[in-house]
Amino acid sequence: MFNFKLLPFNEAIHLPIFLYGEVDISQCTGQIKWITSNYPEMGSWIIGQSDCRVNGFGNYNVTRIAVLGTLILGETGRISNGCRVYIRKEAIVQLGTNFLLNDNGRIGCYLKIIIGNNVRFSWDCQVFDTDFHYLVNKDNTIKPNKFPVFVGDNVLIGNRVTLSKGAAIGDNSTIASNSLINHDFKNCDHVILAGIPGKIIKQNYRTLLDWEQENAVDKYFYKYPKSNTYSLSENES
Repeated sequence: MFNFKLLPFNEAIHLPIFLYGEVDISQCTGQIKWITSNYPEMGSWIIGQSDCRVNGFGNYNVTRIAVLGTLILGETGRISNGCRVYIRKEAIVQLGTNFLLNDNGRIGCYLKIIIGNNVRFSWDCQVFDTDFHYLVNKDNTIKPNKFPVFVGDNVLIGNRVTLSKGAAIGDNSTIASNSLINHDFKNCDHVILAGIPGKIIKQNYRTLLDWEQENAVDKYFYKYPKSNTYSLSENES
């Protein structure tokens, strides 16, 4: 039903989006578009299913998806159990290929949120492009409270991180757990951000986001527990 509610018929019949568990789509009155012009494959996007080992399996909460504006999707992605996605009318959210929003994540969009390819959010993260309420100055003037949020490619965002209005993250970056990002780091790549508010604490690093490579590194350090370095370049050659 979700596919036929938000997609043109010739796209919906491919059933590109699978829903698992209890997913509330009652407020969806907007539209879904695709970054690619090709028809997406069946089940290329999964909503409501959890595979978070830390939170435990079988602990299912209601996943709520409210697309009143426009949701633009890459080729594959996952929005996990207990997440909340709200896209206001005329607002735009773009989620790139290989996107992951882990358990109990939040996306609230009132203007624009753009997220690149190969981006992983850990559990309990939230992304908002607004302060929700306006601040009134003593002279009764009010400034805008909505600014776009941008996340580049190949970014890992730790658990309980908040991205607020105006946040921008460059490619190949990592956000430490429990951080608040509310500044523009779009031109800073290969950095680690941490703190409240987030600041650059390390440079020239990226998180390994390839599952096969992660497994290979794991096996190496289990096999050689006294080793303190693994050369990705040497083991790829």
